[in-house]
Amino acid sequence: MKRSHLRWLIPIVLYFIAVAVILSMYRGIIYKRAASAKLTEMALTIGEDVRDRDIVMSEAMSAMTMSGKAMSLYVMNYNDNQIQTLLKDIVDGTELTNALVCDDEGKGYDYLGKDIQIGSEEYFSIINSEYSKGGTGMVLPDRSENARNTECLIVSGIRFSNRERGYLVATLPIDTLANQLFREQYIMDKVAVVTINGDILADGRGKRADDFSESTSFWEQLPPGISKDTIKLSISQKNIYMGPVQDYGYVFVIPFASAGGGAVVFVRESAMEAMTRETMDYYGAEAFRLLLASACLIAFVLLSHFLSDLIEKRIRKKRYETHDKDELTGLLNRESAMVEIKKYTEAEVGKRGILFLLELSDVKETREKKGDAFADEKLKEFASSLDGRFRSTDIVARFEDDKFLVFLKDIYDQKDIRKQTDEMQLFLHDTRFIDADKEITVNAGAAIYPDNGRNVPDVVISAKNALDRSKVVGKGVLSF
Repeated sequence: MKRSHLRWLIPIVLYFIAVAVILSMYRGIIYKRAASAKLTEMALTIGEDVRDRDIVMSEAMSAMTMSGKAMSLYVMNYNDNQIQTLLKDIVDGTELTNALVCDDEGKGYDYLGKDIQIGSEEYFSIINSEYSKGGTGMVLPDRSENARNTECLIVSGIRFSNRERGYLVATLPIDTLANQLFREQYIMDKVAVVTINGDILADGRGKRADDFSESTSFWEQLPPGISKDTIKLSISQKNIYMGPVQDYGYVFVIPFASAGGGAVVFVRESAMEAMTRETMDYYGAEAFRLLLASACLIAFVLLSHFLSDLIEKRIRKKRYETHDKDELTGLLNRESAMVEIKKYTEAEVGKRGILFLLELSDVKETREKKGDAFADEKLKEFASSLDGRFRSTDIVARFEDDKFLVFLKDIYDQKDIRKQTDEMQLFLHDTRFIDADKEITVNAGAAIYPDNGRNVPDVVISAKNALDRSKVVGKGVLSF
């Protein structure tokens, strides 16, 4: 590959690398936004169901609290008719399916007047320990292994008028709660409705081995990396929480407004990627269009450069047809070049330009060792490279066997001189090559018209002297 080609290839490669890095970084931003939007959507959807059930639970707890206060004016076994009426009102006025009252040993009666004894039930010890001093809350009726509760107990602690302790206990169905919350429209790893003390009121009802066990506290079954304190704080403060979990995915909490609990949802990263695939596919399509547009733009620029170069060569060829040309390289010969430069300098006063005289090293030695055909081929390659480097209006000629002349017109300012000097130095660097373990280089001398000569011969002499100085300095050097 020619070094001149690298001037195009390297920036193109760097451009595509930069675009790829930017698109990759932007993809991460898009994914985070899509994941956040999906979490918000899930929270709003589940939150609506939680609020619907929260209204039911709120009504049930309010009725329990009010009835408990009314019962504190009675004696349980003396005012049984009045208390039974209150129990029946609770069942008729709410979604509670059963209501009973009992003493601190679990003995009492329900809203139908039937005698009951719940003192031997496992959950009664929890009622006794948590609600003996009053308050209202939820308790699960069955905590055995693999239990799937379809109802929970609403409990309110009571102190009757004779100062005896007792409990108002009602049953609230929770199977509809599970059916509402755990829909198929989202991919959730684990999900549960829990109380703040860790009881699982409802879960996803899956069949996987890693589903929640209702016989164990919810807080002991959290996936790694998820903070129990964060979830409990969200539930206790009644604030919705959404956040990422390192090396896992995401968690969000929708607390009940009235009860001490809420819905807790866990989403793995793989599930989030699946739920946001449509958004990311759309982004991928847009990114592909951008890359394709960039490729088309670069192709258009390269094609424009190629066509411009072809047009310039044709213009130069047409202009050279009226002059004598070098048979080997097709460039102007020395005499024609001198005539062209003279025409330019004499056209009007104030014309300025810069003349470069270039010399390939060891051409004579190459002819002796490898023959004229080999040396001529190298000279033709160099002439073609040199001719394609400059404008069609510039004068490019073969000056001698191993020397070439370039005259750039309309070079007035110092910045233009510096720019052309840098371009020529870069060209000298690019044309270095190794032939038979020997480095072939190009030296150049430069002279400015009319600063270094009032006429064409004087400028050429100045450029020759500068070329000689460059060869003394070293290989591939440009001197003035």
